[in-house]
Amino acid sequence: MNECEKARNELLQWEAFISLAGFMLSNTDGLPCDGEGIYQNSVKHVQTCEKCRSWVESKIPNDEKARLERINKYCCPVM
Repeated sequence: MNECEKARNELLQWEAFISLAGFMLSNTDGLPCDGEGIYQNSVKHVQTCEKCRSWVESKIPNDEKARLERINKYCCPVM
């Protein structure tokens, strides 16, 4: 199994993956990990691998994409 497959399989098993997928793409340091350090290497991989970034983008639900676009217009998510 190559590194991309390993990272993707691990993330698919993580309950928080879909809810944090959109936020993963804005970092390169392996965060957010929702307190689950075991996923940090997989998150870091998808943040730095163009093929995996595209894969993560395809997993983000459309309503979450719209919400993230709204959040990005402001200085913080609370606004």
